[in-house]
Amino acid sequence: EVVRRAADASPEIAELWDRSQHNRRAGSRMVVDQLEVVGVPAGWPGHGKAVDALWFFNDPSHYDALVRQCGWPEREFTEWLAQRMSDALLRP
Repeated sequence: EVVRRAADASPEIAELWDRSQHNRRAGSRMVVDQLEVVGVPAGWPGHGKAVDALWFFNDPSHYDALVRQCGWPEREFTEWLAQRMSDALLRP
């Protein structure tokens, strides 16, 4: 979050932020690629939407909002997030 905010004021930090976002998206793409290798269920949202969903759910701002700001226990957040990811990727 600090990097995202600082990106507005510094081209160097903006580049770091952009690279971080690119890497997070690349990681999401790698996970989706592997899921497609092992097999996906009927109703799979498709490669692009699956990457989008995983990239969205892996945004650290969700952890910050629910754990740090709202006081959710980390375990509860982790279980909730895993279920949301499963719903988005594996349910028809």
